[in-house]
Amino acid sequence: MGPPSPYQKSLFKACLEAYQSALDVARPGTPVADLARAAMNPLKESGFEGCVKYGLGHGVGLDLPEPYEVELRSQDVLPDKMVLVVHVGAWAANGEAAAFVGGPILINPQGVSQLDQPQLEIIEV
Repeated sequence: MGPPSPYQKSLFKACLEAYQSALDVARPGTPVADLARAAMNPLKESGFEGCVKYGLGHGVGLDLPEPYEVELRSQDVLPDKMVLVVHVGAWAANGEAAAFVGGPILINPQGVSQLDQPQLEIIEV
């Protein structure tokens, strides 16, 4: 398969920055649309705005996915102690690259608690 191209690396970096930006604003009382906007900004700045095909995340409960859907059009507000999956997945229009960074988080006033260890770098084999 070979090493990742500079384009593939840039898409992964944009997804990682988008994921971290979303976590930076996730607090009880934050509008879900603000969380989505925080995630979309690094993608937009990197030229990958139109590459997110399946949303940016969703709630977790008795089913998967559950409300709240992490979308720019959302009218919901994050409650305290909510488990939310934030996943930034992007597929380049030209088919040259795809990246996915994310996982479940717990919303709390001090900041989020990550409930897993998302991949933070491209692993080359």
